[in-house]
Formats: sequence, C-alpha cells, structure tokens
Amino acid sequence: MPRPKIFWSCLALLVTAFLAVIARAEHFDIALTVEGDGKKAEAYSDDSPPPEGLHARPVFYAKAGELLTLQFLMDYVNPHDLDKQVTVRFFVVSEKQAGQKEVPSPDETAIVQGSFVMDFKPKSRLGLTQKFRVDRAGVYLLRLESVNSHSDHQHFSAIDLVIE
Repeated sequence: MPRPKIFWSCLALLVTAFLAVIARAEHFDIALTVEGDGKKAEAYSDDSPPPEGLHARPVFYAKAGELLTLQFLMDYVNPHDLDKQVTVRFFVVSEKQAGQKEVPSPDETAIVQGSFVMDFKPKSRLGLTQKFRVDRAGVYLLRLESVNSHSDHQHFSAIDLVIE
C-alpha cells in the first residue's frame, strides 16, 4: 500500500503550499513611474523581505538637471480588512550601483522624500505626482514603500535612476 501514502503526502504538501500563498496574499497594488525628456520607466508591486524585492528594478537614464516627474498610485486591494495607521513613504536617494541589494536610508541626504500615514479601507487609493531635478551625476534609487502595514511583509515599488 505505498501508493496511498505517497498520494496523501503529496496532497498534504500541495495544500500546505496553497495555504502559504493565501497567507501571503497581496494587500497593495502599486504603479510607480518616472518620466523625463520623452522617456518613461514603470515599476509595479514587489515585496520585502528581501529588502531588494523579488523582481529586477527597471533603470531610467536622464541628464543632470533635467526636470523629472515621479508618479505613483497605490491601491489597497484587500477586500475585507481595514489597515490602520499605515505609513507610506517615497524617496529618491543616492546609491552605489543600479540594482544593489541594500536599500539606502532616506535620511537627510534624500533629494526628494515624503510620507503619508493613513487608514486604508477596502478599495482605498493613494496617489501623487511630484516634479524634481537631480543636479549631480550618479546612481539613485526612487522608491515607494509601506513601512508598517499589518502584514508579514511590506510592499514597495522601485526604479533605479542613472543620471549622466
């Protein structure tokens, strides 16, 4: 009778995997864009951990001093629960290289930064359009993230900016 044992073991593994996916369901749908000089880069929802996320970040190339526009829309897609006092922050900060794993802190060196604290009801939406310039050549991280959503993971979207 080894076949029934194998069958039930496989079924138990599949059910466990399915429940793990449900437990890690997404709470936020994010669309982040940066535009300048007729070019555009887009990034969408990712999860942390790991801090750098699961997807490669798009890279946007621009010239120093060029007027850039960042825009984001963040939709709360959990259909049942209220998520109270969630901090959402966005920032542009210098980094060592495009695609690096370490997320630089948005301290006082951030070129652009802002935050919101709000209660997210089902189908809530938060959005922003912000114009900015990066005056010095280098590599920068544009990131939008939830900081304290009441989940086992945080949500973010990010784009690497290469300023020449």
